[in-house]
Amino acid sequence: DVPNGWEAPAPAPQTQELSLRLYVPELEEIRVSPVVARKGYLNVLEHGGSGWKKRWVTVRRPYVFIFRSDKDPVERAVLNLATAQVECSEDQAAMVKVPNTFSVVTKHRGYLLQTLGDKEVHDWLYAINPLLAGQIRSRLARKNISSISSNGSGAGDQPQATTGASALAVAAAQGNGGSSGSGGK
Repeated sequence: DVPNGWEAPAPAPQTQELSLRLYVPELEEIRVSPVVARKGYLNVLEHGGSGWKKRWVTVRRPYVFIFRSDKDPVERAVLNLATAQVECSEDQAAMVKVPNTFSVVTKHRGYLLQTLGDKEVHDWLYAINPLLAGQIRSRLARKNISSISSNGSGAGDQPQATTGASALAVAAAQGNGGSSGSGGK
């Protein structure tokens, strides 16, 4: 007997069974490479974040791990490159007005990453998505060859060496409307 004549109703078996099914996670084991493809500090802007934050980033395919610092033992974000989109485009560079940037967009969040220098953009892209980095470099090479032939190649003509985000953005914009593809798909 419950005080004041109240009795607790027994949960219906169907409701109890249904609620248990809703909380069973789907698990998939993905092995993380023991090889660190790249690590270092990047400026990170998270979608909905309050501003750029300097973070320690480690690439161990197929994941990118983001830490507060190189001494931080806890990952603050883990990005699955197998399901993320990696982009480095002229449209993106024009929109954010920040040099040396590329984005990694997951199912739930978007991150804008800024390297400390021009050359590092390609190096980070290569660590994150070698195929994309190769496509961008190939498009850039084709663009340089085409600009040499259209300007009239003479003995004194040398192609301008263009590297970094501006070159990557120009190269990425060619051929697929500013989108540079997806990461790991």
